[in-house]
Amino acid sequence: MTLFSTTAIDLIGRTHRILMKDWKAGTCTGGGASTFADTARTEPDDYFQNTVPVSKVTIWSTTDGAAPQGQTRTISDWVNSTGTGTVSAAWTTANPASGDKYAITTEYALAEILQALNDAIEAVKGSGLIEKIDTSVPTIDSVYEYDIPTGFTHIHTVTMSTSDGVYNEPIPPNMYIVLRGLAVPRLKFLLYPSGNLAPDVEHSGLWADTKLAGGYTLRIEGFGYQATLVNYTDLCALDPMYVSYQAAALLHARRITRIDTEPQGHQAQYQICQAVANDYKPKGFKGFPPDVKRVL
Repeated sequence: MTLFSTTAIDLIGRTHRILMKDWKAGTCTGGGASTFADTARTEPDDYFQNTVPVSKVTIWSTTDGAAPQGQTRTISDWVNSTGTGTVSAAWTTANPASGDKYAITTEYALAEILQALNDAIEAVKGSGLIEKIDTSVPTIDSVYEYDIPTGFTHIHTVTMSTSDGVYNEPIPPNMYIVLRGLAVPRLKFLLYPSGNLAPDVEHSGLWADTKLAGGYTLRIEGFGYQATLVNYTDLCALDPMYVSYQAAALLHARRITRIDTEPQGHQAQYQICQAVANDYKPKGFKGFPPDVKRVL
């Protein structure tokens, strides 16, 4: 099991708190063609249009996974008594509804923070291996090679399910090999060489000769890289302290040379965030279990 499992939106919130000391997000209680509502918010009238820069709201999740999910609008008015924000342009296709999730940002947009998180993940691909388990590969009669699911760099255990869907008997590691150098690496189960079969001798020493059959599922366990975060609900198995502080450091660094920012302030914050990120950065993977097989 992995030690960490943090959603992309939670990492964005962590990073935004590092950058701006706050994180304004919540759940809509309704909305209209050019509004969103959250009666739980307590900011005074006109609060969001008076921030510098002006605040923007992003609907990052909807109850049906459809519009206006992913849409961002500038907030042009805020009314405290009704918890209603007016936006600069109408929502496309559909309006926010009760239960939709939103976030409000100013200087750092959600998409920009998400990109910085992915840059932080990319920076430790050589040292930040995570545990991976995949149960998506079905077995097929008379098929002895299977594509290895993406993301694996190493495999240490393969198990075939029972008829009850239980994985209780790992396949001996000397009964399969990994075929590398292909467009997609493959897992190959070994059969007794037909040219070496002798008459009147039972050849049942290899697992695939007697036990591999169709209609079951393979459980593949090993290690791999953290995948890129695409959706706000995607999970990250790296230490959230490293990922969020490294993302914050990158975002400060990108503003040091911009003419519309205060370079000294961003320089100081960059150094602080980078120091924290370095403390939590994966220091290199150690402790492969026996019989591990390299995939990439």
